[in-house]
Amino acid sequence: MSFATIDGIATRYETIGAGPPLLMYAPGGFNAVIETWSTQGIYATIKLLDHLPKHYTCIVFDRRECGQSGGRVEALTWAHYVAQGAGLLDHLGIARAHLMGGCMGSCPVTAFAVAHPRRVRSMVLWWPVGGAK
Repeated sequence: MSFATIDGIATRYETIGAGPPLLMYAPGGFNAVIETWSTQGIYATIKLLDHLPKHYTCIVFDRRECGQSGGRVEALTWAHYVAQGAGLLDHLGIARAHLMGGCMGSCPVTAFAVAHPRRVRSMVLWWPVGGAK
Protein backbone atom coordinates (compact mmCIF):
# COMPACT_ATOMS: atom_id res chain seq x y z
CA MET A 1 0.00 0.00 0.00
CA SER A 2 1.23 3.46 -0.90
CA PHE A 3 0.26 7.01 0.01
CA ALA A 4 0.42 10.26 -1.94
CA THR A 5 -0.28 13.73 -0.55
CA ILE A 6 -2.77 15.52 -2.78
CA ASP A 7 -3.94 19.03 -1.85
CA GLY A 8 -2.54 18.45 1.64
CA ILE A 9 -4.54 15.23 2.13
CA ALA A 10 -3.07 11.71 2.28
CA THR A 11 -4.46 9.35 -0.37
CA ARG A 12 -4.04 5.60 0.02
CA TYR A 13 -3.57 3.95 -3.39
CA GLU A 14 -2.27 0.89 -5.18
CA THR A 15 -1.26 0.15 -8.76
CA ILE A 16 -2.05 -3.36 -9.95
CA GLY A 17 -1.13 -4.96 -13.27
CA ALA A 18 0.52 -3.74 -16.43
CA GLY A 19 -0.66 -1.93 -19.51
CA PRO A 20 -2.37 1.39 -20.22
CA PRO A 21 -3.35 3.26 -17.03
CA LEU A 22 -6.90 2.82 -15.71
CA LEU A 23 -7.90 5.17 -12.88
CA MET A 24 -10.68 3.49 -10.90
CA TYR A 25 -13.05 5.51 -8.67
CA ALA A 26 -14.36 2.96 -6.17
CA PRO A 27 -17.97 2.13 -5.45
CA GLY A 28 -19.24 2.28 -1.90
CA GLY A 29 -20.75 5.68 -1.17
CA PHE A 30 -19.23 6.75 2.13
CA ASN A 31 -17.04 3.65 2.12
CA ALA A 32 -15.39 4.06 -1.30
CA VAL A 33 -12.20 2.13 -0.64
CA ILE A 34 -9.96 -0.13 -2.67
CA GLU A 35 -11.47 -3.26 -1.14
CA THR A 36 -15.02 -2.53 -2.36
CA TRP A 37 -13.90 -3.45 -5.89
CA SER A 38 -13.59 -7.02 -4.54
CA THR A 39 -16.06 -7.26 -1.67
CA GLN A 40 -19.21 -5.27 -2.39
CA GLY A 41 -22.29 -6.64 -4.19
CA ILE A 42 -21.84 -7.26 -7.91
CA TYR A 43 -18.14 -6.36 -7.70
CA ALA A 44 -17.53 -9.38 -5.42
CA THR A 45 -19.19 -11.58 -8.03
CA ILE A 46 -17.45 -10.33 -11.18
CA LYS A 47 -14.03 -9.78 -9.58
CA LEU A 48 -12.84 -6.95 -11.84
CA LEU A 49 -9.44 -6.80 -10.10
CA ASP A 50 -8.82 -10.43 -11.05
CA HIS A 51 -9.26 -9.60 -14.75
CA LEU A 52 -8.49 -5.95 -15.56
CA PRO A 53 -4.84 -6.01 -14.32
CA LYS A 54 -4.04 -8.52 -17.07
CA HIS A 55 -4.55 -5.73 -19.60
CA TYR A 56 -4.28 -2.43 -17.66
CA THR A 57 -2.33 -0.80 -14.89
CA CYS A 58 -5.24 -0.38 -12.48
CA ILE A 59 -4.90 2.62 -10.18
CA VAL A 60 -7.20 2.08 -7.23
CA PHE A 61 -7.53 4.35 -4.21
CA ASP A 62 -9.49 5.16 -1.08
CA ARG A 63 -11.57 8.24 -1.86
CA ARG A 64 -10.83 11.19 0.42
CA GLU A 65 -12.70 10.93 3.74
CA CYS A 66 -12.84 7.13 3.26
CA GLY A 67 -10.75 4.22 4.52
CA GLN A 68 -7.12 5.11 5.05
CA SER A 69 -7.19 8.31 2.98
CA GLY A 70 -7.39 11.54 4.91
CA GLY A 71 -9.81 14.39 4.69
CA ARG A 72 -10.74 17.69 6.22
CA VAL A 73 -13.88 19.51 7.19
CA GLU A 74 -15.12 21.45 4.16
CA ALA A 75 -18.10 21.46 1.82
CA LEU A 76 -17.35 18.87 -0.86
CA THR A 77 -18.24 18.96 -4.53
CA TRP A 78 -17.48 16.56 -7.36
CA ALA A 79 -14.56 18.87 -8.17
CA HIS A 80 -12.83 17.80 -4.94
CA TYR A 81 -12.96 14.14 -6.01
CA VAL A 82 -11.82 15.08 -9.51
CA ALA A 83 -8.85 16.92 -8.00
CA GLN A 84 -7.94 13.84 -5.97
CA GLY A 85 -7.89 11.61 -9.06
CA ALA A 86 -6.05 14.16 -11.20
CA GLY A 87 -3.55 14.71 -8.40
CA LEU A 88 -2.96 10.98 -8.13
CA LEU A 89 -2.29 10.77 -11.88
CA ASP A 90 0.11 13.72 -11.54
CA HIS A 91 1.87 11.97 -8.63
CA LEU A 92 2.32 8.88 -10.81
CA GLY A 93 3.49 10.92 -13.83
CA ILE A 94 0.51 9.89 -15.98
CA ALA A 95 -0.79 12.45 -18.47
CA ARG A 96 -3.80 10.49 -19.80
CA ALA A 97 -5.72 7.49 -18.49
CA HIS A 98 -8.80 5.42 -19.00
CA LEU A 99 -11.33 6.10 -16.22
CA MET A 100 -13.76 3.76 -14.53
CA GLY A 101 -16.29 4.62 -11.85
CA GLY A 102 -18.32 2.11 -9.91
CA CYS A 103 -21.64 3.18 -8.35
CA MET A 104 -21.01 6.61 -6.79
CA GLY A 105 -17.62 6.64 -8.51
CA SER A 106 -19.44 7.21 -11.81
CA CYS A 107 -20.18 10.81 -10.84
CA PRO A 108 -16.58 11.96 -10.31
CA VAL A 109 -15.52 10.14 -13.48
CA THR A 110 -18.07 12.14 -15.45
CA ALA A 111 -16.99 15.37 -13.73
CA PHE A 112 -13.34 14.49 -14.44
CA ALA A 113 -14.07 14.17 -18.16
CA VAL A 114 -15.78 17.57 -18.18
CA ALA A 115 -12.93 19.25 -16.27
CA HIS A 116 -10.01 17.50 -18.02
CA PRO A 117 -11.18 16.11 -21.39
CA ARG A 118 -7.64 15.84 -22.79
CA ARG A 119 -6.58 13.60 -19.90
CA VAL A 120 -9.34 11.02 -20.52
CA ARG A 121 -8.67 8.16 -22.95
CA SER A 122 -12.08 6.55 -22.33
CA MET A 123 -14.69 6.20 -19.60
CA VAL A 124 -16.66 3.31 -18.14
CA LEU A 125 -19.52 4.11 -15.78
CA TRP A 126 -20.17 0.78 -14.07
CA TRP A 127 -23.45 0.38 -12.20
CA PRO A 128 -24.08 4.12 -11.67
CA VAL A 129 -25.48 5.21 -8.30
CA GLY A 130 -28.55 3.28 -7.27
CA GLY A 131 -27.82 0.05 -9.13
CA ALA A 132 -30.17 -1.69 -11.53
CA LYS A 133 -33.33 -0.81 -9.63
